[in-house]
Amino acid sequence: MPDAVGSPELRRNGQRLAAASAALGLSAASVLLRTPVLGYVSVPVSLFAFLPVLANAGRSLGKERAINDQVLAATRAAICVAMGYYCILALDATLQSAGQRLFLRQEDGFRKNLKQAAQQHGLVLPVDMPLQPDRRQIHAEQTAERAAPWMLGFFVLTIPMMGVNRAAAFLTTTFGGHLRNLGPYTSRRVIHAAMQEGIVLMQPDALESAAQVDTLVIDSRLLEGLPQEEVHGLIDGLQRQYRVQVLDAAAQHISFGELQASGNKVAYLHGPEDELGRQAAFLCIACGNRAAQVTSAPILLLGDGIRQLPVLLALANTFTQRQRFNFIAPIGVDLMDIATTVFLDFGLIYSVLFTYTGLGLGVVNNHLEKCKGNPISEQELLPVPAPIR
Repeated sequence: MPDAVGSPELRRNGQRLAAASAALGLSAASVLLRTPVLGYVSVPVSLFAFLPVLANAGRSLGKERAINDQVLAATRAAICVAMGYYCILALDATLQSAGQRLFLRQEDGFRKNLKQAAQQHGLVLPVDMPLQPDRRQIHAEQTAERAAPWMLGFFVLTIPMMGVNRAAAFLTTTFGGHLRNLGPYTSRRVIHAAMQEGIVLMQPDALESAAQVDTLVIDSRLLEGLPQEEVHGLIDGLQRQYRVQVLDAAAQHISFGELQASGNKVAYLHGPEDELGRQAAFLCIACGNRAAQVTSAPILLLGDGIRQLPVLLALANTFTQRQRFNFIAPIGVDLMDIATTVFLDFGLIYSVLFTYTGLGLGVVNNHLEKCKGNPISEQELLPVPAPIR
């Protein structure tokens, strides 16, 4: 049933999921009751649920003149119709719609939470701006685009040897295409975890930038008022993984250009009213309760300010690790799919289950542990002698 509330796309997805579920029931009843007409009836219902995939495939072939994973999915749907694999078609449509429902519901909830956080801190956040794909997601989608024509070719070439049912396994592979959904899913979860820690990301790609940082320049005024042992613990811990420079308050300038010219990615941590280095640094991080007024900084550390730096860096590291998993795990499932089809005679229905298993692994990996907490003790970032409190 469609949601009573939610975005229009979420409501349409609810209708497609209901249709796909009905088609799955009809096709299963057709097999159990040996009533072919129920299978025939399920076909248009399944295709209705597959409309987004068919539209994306048509756009890819018509406008972009490209073969991608959406084209492969549309092709296997056509194969199911032509060969009478009505149950497989309905199962594929159901799993595809259910997966999209998960992503759409998360996106809908994320935008609401982001809007509430913005109102709470008096910020203007890009709540309607789609998350920009990071480098790994772009690489994964390019890998999928390069692999898709080969998979379509292998499908055609192996039909005489394996038959249509087994050869269609090549049409269920994505080789990175799942990151189109898993990438934003991971970003939203980590951004939400950051907000719960009082860390606000003003730009969607700020996490990726934070993960690339290797040099930290810290305005010494951010350390004022902290116990000396805490300052030493923080700086010493950071220096085990980063080049750290504390900018004395009396200093007139710092050569960000020289640091970055030597290949360094510099993050500059400054107060709400400090303009120094904002344009020259690779990444600027504003700290303190008044940081909400600094809308030009990509990252705001509200509340505890500099004490939140280890959490921010660990969140960036978590994001990188999970994106790597999102890329590797589904590809591993694709290879397993091909291997079981070639050597164990698995058919198309198993291949359909395999491809959504790869997608599911990425989702589950985002829920195995929290994105927040004390990342230092988990050795995700660096072994600071004592947590900063």
